Amino acid sequence: MSAQASAAGEGSLRSEHVQYLPGGDPRAIRQAAVRDPETGKIFEGYAHFAARQDAIGNGVKPQELVGYEDGFVTNSGEFLNRKEAFKRAVELKQYAPKPTAPNNYNDVLKSLEATSFETQKKLREQGYDPAVIQYAPGENLGAKEFDAELKKIREGKADGQTFTPEGLPWTAPKEPTDIVTLASVNVPLGKLTRETVQEAIKPYADLLDEPNVVMGTFSFSHEGKPTASIDINAVVPQTHRENSLKFAKDNDQVAIWDAAKNETVSSGGKGNTKLKSLGEIMDALDLLRSGEEVDVPEIVRQNRDLGPAEEQALLGGMGGTREPLSTQAQSNMTKAELAAHFPESVKPRRRNERIDSDIVGSPLYRESKNEAQAVTNFARKLVDFANEYKDHPVFKSGLKWYSDFAPRLKKEFGKHAPMMAELLAATSPRNNPTVNYAYSLDAIEGFKAGRYDKQITKFNEGWEMAKSNKWQSWFAKNVKTGENPTEAAFMAHWIKKHNLSPRQSNGAKFGMNSVAVLKTLAGTWMESVEGPKVSNFVQNLLGTGHGATIDVWANRTMRRVGYSGHVERWRILPKNEAAVTDVDFHFAQKAFAEAAKTLGVEPDALQGALWFAEKQLWADRGYARLDLGSFVTELEKTPLLKQGIAQRLAKSKQAAKAKTAAQAELFVTPRPEK
Repeated sequence: MSAQASAAGEGSLRSEHVQYLPGGDPRAIRQAAVRDPETGKIFEGYAHFAARQDAIGNGVKPQELVGYEDGFVTNSGEFLNRKEAFKRAVELKQYAPKPTAPNNYNDVLKSLEATSFETQKKLREQGYDPAVIQYAPGENLGAKEFDAELKKIREGKADGQTFTPEGLPWTAPKEPTDIVTLASVNVPLGKLTRETVQEAIKPYADLLDEPNVVMGTFSFSHEGKPTASIDINAVVPQTHRENSLKFAKDNDQVAIWDAAKNETVSSGGKGNTKLKSLGEIMDALDLLRSGEEVDVPEIVRQNRDLGPAEEQALLGGMGGTREPLSTQAQSNMTKAELAAHFPESVKPRRRNERIDSDIVGSPLYRESKNEAQAVTNFARKLVDFANEYKDHPVFKSGLKWYSDFAPRLKKEFGKHAPMMAELLAATSPRNNPTVNYAYSLDAIEGFKAGRYDKQITKFNEGWEMAKSNKWQSWFAKNVKTGENPTEAAFMAHWIKKHNLSPRQSNGAKFGMNSVAVLKTLAGTWMESVEGPKVSNFVQNLLGTGHGATIDVWANRTMRRVGYSGHVERWRILPKNEAAVTDVDFHFAQKAFAEAAKTLGVEPDALQGALWFAEKQLWADRGYARLDLGSFVTELEKTPLLKQGIAQRLAKSKQAAKAKTAAQAELFVTPRPEK
């Protein structure tokens, strides 16, 4: 038995839903590992979390680990990905299904008699894919040190301890870090046991799949009673301290923990945290760890929006079999619960892992002789889909979506129509058409009224500095975080330092799209976005181009066409969808163009029709609630929306005037009596 294996707890290397027992063969799996795909450098640990900690301890920045490959290393130093490791473990009898008791190795060894085929079949029957073996943190907590540390806390011999997801005491990395609590459950101190901790973290266990997330438990007095707090925490570099404190305050947290100095740092909150569900916390986590601003109210809005359920009953479906879940319901589900509820969904390794649609890697594409044949094969499927829905109201409505909207946009906004089209594109990510249009109208009305003139002028000053390479000296003088100096980093700090993010007429930001709105108003957004989607969409909105915009819904259609019927789990859940790649975009455009030619319509008209048809299909199958919001409908509300903007601005102006008057009274010296 290797020393590393012993450290993992009684001779097993626990991994995602499996255990790999130690072996002496040079080809046998030794430890979990992560690998730099560019340099090939390997970092090891008893689990993937520990391997990532090893990488950080050797100078790898936490944000760089996102691109690292998870796998395993053999006794000879060979790196194996998860699928290769699974096969190797079965071959060398290192594989063991998750045992009913952490150290019941008689049952484990019996299970190794299964053949590779039978083992994989059993895993699939249980809902696991050996090619994407998933992580179930906190279920074993098998380290003896875990029980010993809990006992110390119960008996008052220690105030608390931070643990790895496997239940081992956590060691802070060399880089100074802060501990920011993500979820917390209080229990009576005397009941602080392994079982209590497992039960407390169960709803949030997916968080422990993430790099740089740890558990913690600490004793304190609550209403005069000895209490233990069981926490799941993010480990954030102190270079992001300012952002971490802002997040903690916005989330109404009392403090964060300085892991380098072992002391609390007050954030000014009262302890009534606003982010409650697993989905909300997950959405905040990546931003928090990378030092990006976390818009707490916007995350809450997006995760608790129940959706326009009324449309579900108004439009006839095409044979639906399941009631869709609300956004709020899905936000509270773990990835295992989501996988069970949606048997057609791809199981991610991490709950919010981004997964490419990979249309050009789909079975339908690969069974074609060449790209031209693949285009034809996909086009035929698109034509079949269109013919299936051609008489449905949603298809007919979507078919004229662009042709109806473009002339109305130009008529309503005149010379500002191009900017309005860009604003609609800039505020479309993660917003339905109602919010999308309202944001855009508020922004353009503010622009025309001159509300953003100062911000635009200051932004353009920074933009010119970035283009003329005069930004380095400013960055060196004003940014003390040790952050890698880039033009993008400079612009982010420039916007933050000068408070340039525009606000709506109600004083709130434009959700997660505030910077995109600022760049659009300054006329630089189209220069800064990557990929063909945005410019194509703007052309569609203005009626100057008719190529299909391969947006999230067109991408979903192409994914379904390419994978459904070929693989059991094909649908990528919305939280896991990566942006459409340029390769997939251009291929899909060709398929839409050929299908549109067959049907005798413009490609953008077909995209609009299938956009609504795909939404209807998702609603019928219970994937999502039906939302057929349209810019055409929203544009008709423009007079009322403008009236609302004017009322909010007037109210804000009156409030500011009253505040100024009240402050002036404080400085009035009363005249002395005679």
